[in-house]
Order: sequence, then structure tokens, then C-alpha cells
Amino acid sequence: RWGFVLSMVFCHFIIEFFGYARGYGLSMAFLAGALYHLIQFYRNSSLRNSALVVVFMIPALAANLTLIHTYLLIHLLLVFFLILNIKKLKRSTVFGTLALQVFAGAPLLCILAKYSLTLRSGGALYYGGINNFWDATLGSLSSVLFRPFPPLLSYLFVAVFAAALIIFISLVIKKFIFKKENLFYFIFPFLLGGNLVMTFILS
Repeated sequence: RWGFVLSMVFCHFIIEFFGYARGYGLSMAFLAGALYHLIQFYRNSSLRNSALVVVFMIPALAANLTLIHTYLLIHLLLVFFLILNIKKLKRSTVFGTLALQVFAGAPLLCILAKYSLTLRSGGALYYGGINNFWDATLGSLSSVLFRPFPPLLSYLFVAVFAAALIIFISLVIKKFIFKKENLFYFIFPFLLGGNLVMTFILS
């Protein structure tokens, strides 16, 4: 809830941001929806939430092909949560979730992965350059939105990010006890660590 409030407060002209950000903005919006329903699936293990994870992740990956690692990791977490709660789940939920993975998630992943390889072979796949994310995207985008861009604002963004990271870590340390119901606290560290590991492996 607080993450949503802060993102609304600190993202000036939210519609323009998503409009200028193009695929990045769309992928962030759909990825947020997928993560929300992934956490809800862990809490109540309903077929509706597992289906919505797949429904949100497909357009997120289609809008931003660099989310292939995240796509795989989220589907792995979905199956892991399914196995973790399999004793209390209805048979329809188990088979429905697995069917979504096999007949919707996996085929779309293969299609988009093949499409990304086709783009790369043609030199049309952009996966980063010599400029960092701030210079290439956030800096130029913010200068358009704020006109002119105050130099002090870049330090404010860094401070807000650092404060949010510190608060998140402190809350995890404070509230996390090694109990099954608190396992979802490790979703975000798992996604971050998994992306780093998969990037190093594939590079």
C-alpha cells in the first residue's frame, strides 16, 4: 500500500510518464500486477490469483523482452508456492494452475524468446548501452516533465530510493520470523538475486 502511495506521489504527471516510457512503463505496470497476485496466491492459493499472475506477466514480457529472467523466476515461484501448499489446495486449483503454466505461460515464453533472438540476429534488440539508466531514461524524461530539471532533484531521488531500501530491509529484519506464513518477504530478494545469477550465467 505504501509503495503504491509513494510511487503516485513521486511520479510527476503519471500518465505522461507511462506515455513517454513506452514499453518500460507498460511492463512496470503489468509486472506490479503480477507480483501483487503472486503474493495473494501465496496467502490464499486461489486459481483466480494464479491465473492473473500469468495474465499480467504475458503483456509485461511482451512490452519489455528483458523481463525474460523475471518471467521465468515468477513462474518458478508460482510452482513453488503450489507445491508448498499442495496439501490444503483443491485439486481444481492444482491442475488449473499447472495447465496455465503448460498451455499459456510456456508457449508464450517460447514465442517471445524466439522473437527476441530474431531481433538480436537482425541487430534490432536493444538491451543496454554505455549510458546508465538515469542518463538514458530517467534524466531525460524528468527534464521533459519538469522543465527545467533541477539538479538537486537527482539527489532527492537517490535519497528517496535509499530511504525506501533501508525501510524495507529493517521491516524484513524486524517482522520476519522463520515461519511459513512470512515466506513471501523473500519474493523480491529472490527476484533480484535470481536475475543477477541468470545474467551472469547467460553472459
